[in-house]
Amino acid sequence: IAELSAIEACLDHMLDEGRGVEIPRGAEIRLALDCRSAIEALARGPGNQRGQLEQRVWEALSALVRRHEAHITVQYVPGHVIAGSEVGGG
Repeated sequence: IAELSAIEACLDHMLDEGRGVEIPRGAEIRLALDCRSAIEALARGPGNQRGQLEQRVWEALSALVRRHEAHITVQYVPGHVIAGSEVGGG
C-alpha cells in the first residue's frame, strides 16, 4: 500500500532527530488518512501485521511512543474534502 509507505517516511522523518523535528514529551500526534485499507491494516495491531511494511510502521509508531511518551491517533478523513466541501480534480 503506497499510503503505508508514505506513513513510514513521515514517521522516519519524525524519528530522525538530526532533521530538527522537535516532538515535545507527551505530544498528541494525529495521523489523518484517507485510505481505509491502511487504517484497517494498522488496526489489526502490531502482532498481527501481514507484511514487513506494516511491521515497520508499527515499529516506528512504537518508537515515537517510547521516546516521546506520545499519544498517537489514526483518523479517517475522506479524500478530496476540505472543510466539508468536495474538491474536484478537474
